[in-house]
Amino acid sequence: MMKNAIRILAVLLSCLGVVNAAKAQTSVAYSGSGDPVDCPTASGGGVAAISVADGTRANRARCVTDLDKFKIDIYKIGICRSAPDSTNPASDWSGKCAFILDRTTALETELTTTTSVDLASYVDLSTLTEGTYTHAVLLIGNTMYSQMRKQFAQTFMGRTGVGSYCYSIDGAEYLDNRPTRAQLATECVANEAAMDAAGNHGYMARTQVNFNGSVSKTAGDGANVFLMADATTLATLTSSSSDATRLAGVITFDTSKVISANTVSVNLGFQLTDQGQVQFSTSSGGSGECDATDRAAADSTSTVACINAMRNYGVGFRFTVQ
Repeated sequence: MMKNAIRILAVLLSCLGVVNAAKAQTSVAYSGSGDPVDCPTASGGGVAAISVADGTRANRARCVTDLDKFKIDIYKIGICRSAPDSTNPASDWSGKCAFILDRTTALETELTTTTSVDLASYVDLSTLTEGTYTHAVLLIGNTMYSQMRKQFAQTFMGRTGVGSYCYSIDGAEYLDNRPTRAQLATECVANEAAMDAAGNHGYMARTQVNFNGSVSKTAGDGANVFLMADATTLATLTSSSSDATRLAGVITFDTSKVISANTVSVNLGFQLTDQGQVQFSTSSGGSGECDATDRAAADSTSTVACINAMRNYGVGFRFTVQ
C-alpha cells in the first residue's frame, strides 16, 4: 500500500511539474491595442520562455523590453497648454505650444545605456512661461534606428542561423509582418562570442510611411502619431507608401505640468527602459517563411519562432518639473 502511495505521489508531482512548466511560458500574443506584455525575465537575466501560436504574424506577437541603443533625428520639441489639432497638429501647435527645441535641420541624437545626449545646449527653456502644460509634441525623422541583443531561454530562427542568442543586424530594415527568412532584421546564434565573430551586430532601421492605409494612428502607449511630408504638411498616401519624411507625435502627460515662480528645475530627455520590443513571427501567410513547417524545412533544429525584429517600441520622451 505504501509503495502504491509513493507511486501515486510521484505521478502527481510529475503532473504538477508539467503544469508549472506550462505556466512558466509567457504568451506574447498581442491584440493590437494597448501595450504588449513585458518580455519575461529569466532568473539569470535574459528573456525567459515565451509561447506563440503557429500562424501568428509579427505585429500580433511581441513583448516589451529595454533598448540597448536608439538613434533618432529631432526637429522640434514643444510643451503645450492644450492638445493640438487632432487631424494635423502642425496646423495650430504654434499657438498652443512653447517650442523649447525648434530646428530646420535635424539634431541627430544617439541614446545608449551608458551615455545620454545633452539636450541642454540645444533647448531654449525661456520659451516656457508660467502656466499649466498638458501635452508635448515631437517632430522627428520618420526613420528610427534600434540596437538590441538578448539571451533567450529558447531557440529561435534568425536570418541565417538558429540559436538562443539573438541580435539586431547592422543595416537591416524592418520590412514585413509576414517575413521571408531573408527579410528578418535579426540573427540568432549560439552565444555572444558567435555574435562577435559574425561582426554584423548593429543598428536596424524602421521607416514609417504608411499606418495601414492612414497617415495617423494611436500608438500602443496612447500617443497620437502623424506622418508628415515636412514640418507643417501631412503626408500624402500613394498605394502602400507616402511622401513622409517626418513623424509628429502628440503625447498626453499623465499629470499636468505646472510652471510657476516656484519652479526650481525643468528636466527632459529620453529613456531606453521599456522602450524596446521583440517581434516574433510564426506565419507563412503571403510570402512568409516562419511557420513550424517552413522553419523545420529550413533547419532541423527545433525553434519556437522566427524573430522578425528587435527594435524600439516608443521614443521614451520624459518631461518633469520640480
